[in-house]
Amino acid sequence: MKKALLFFLLFSLLLCGCSRTAETAPAPSAAPEVPNCEPETEYVSAFYFATTDREGSEWDAGCFAGKKLTVLNFFEPWCVSCVEELPDLQKLSEQFAGPDFQIFGVYLTEEGMDEVLAETGVRYPILHFVPELEFLASAYIPTTVFLDEHGELLAQLVGAQSYEALEATATELLNR
Repeated sequence: MKKALLFFLLFSLLLCGCSRTAETAPAPSAAPEVPNCEPETEYVSAFYFATTDREGSEWDAGCFAGKKLTVLNFFEPWCVSCVEELPDLQKLSEQFAGPDFQIFGVYLTEEGMDEVLAETGVRYPILHFVPELEFLASAYIPTTVFLDEHGELLAQLVGAQSYEALEATATELLNR
C-alpha cells in the first residue's frame, strides 16, 4: 500500500509539479554549515523524524529547538520549477542567517542532485526525505513549509515562489 501511495505521489508530482525551464547559477563557494541540533534543555516537538543529510550527518526534530523559524523546502532535481526556486531559497537563507532562522531542503530522488546543487549554489543542508515528514508535504512540488520552534506548521506555500513571497512570509512569521 505504501509503495502504491509513493508511486502515485511521485507520478502526480511529475505530471503536475513542474513546467518551467531552469537557469544555472554559480557553483557554491563553500560547504554547507551544519548547525548544532542538540537542544540545550528538554525539548518537546509536535512530531518526530530522524534522517541524514547528503554528507551523512544525522538530523531530527531536536533541530527545531531554539529556532523561531525553520523552513523546509520539498523539491526534486528533475522538477524544473523546483530547481528555479533554489537560488531564491539560498538567498533567503543568507538574508535571515542567525540564531532564529534555518532552512533545509528535503528530497527523495538522488539522480541529478549533485549537478542541481552545484548549478544553483545551494549551501544550506539538504535532507533525505523520510515518511515522518510526509504530512508536511503537499501533493505538488515544490512545497515550502514554515515551522516554529516546536515543529508546528505556521505556513505552507505550494508551487514555486518568488523571492519576494518567500521573504514576506519569513519576515511576517519572524516578527510575530
